[in-house]
Amino acid sequence: MGVGVKFDFEETKSYLAREVEKHEQRLITMLDYIGQTVVNEIRTSHISNWEDQTGNLRSSIGYMILLDGVPQHASQFPRVDGPKREKTNVDGSAEGKNYMDSLIPLFPKGIALVIVAGMEYASYVEKMQNKTVLAQGEIEAETLIANMVAQLNARLNND
Repeated sequence: MGVGVKFDFEETKSYLAREVEKHEQRLITMLDYIGQTVVNEIRTSHISNWEDQTGNLRSSIGYMILLDGVPQHASQFPRVDGPKREKTNVDGSAEGKNYMDSLIPLFPKGIALVIVAGMEYASYVEKMQNKTVLAQGEIEAETLIANMVAQLNARLNND
């Protein structure tokens, strides 16, 4: 006498798809928290060490979460005014948003957290003036991601 397994393949496939989506949403929620935390810390000077001149650099900092190339969450780019704001006609907020949008095609598959400083001189400030623009934010994000992935794995093991 043989042993047979009987199951509905479509029902199993549907169940697995729901489980994958549930865990993707958990991960996206965690990455959204990380993006908000890191961007807020940079924009409020907790981990950045430069003085605003026009406010454009700080205004151009933001984040986005992508799932298979589709934006899921994104920060706003509120305008920050510096003491020399009137001497520029550049809008850092628009520069940041445009730069972030230009990066979307680079992430066609998977889940991505993208944090940007949209002003073209951001790397100059960081490298040549030895200031912290995004580098410390990257370290902060990596630490938060490692902690949250460990928490997510613990949840998965308990489910």
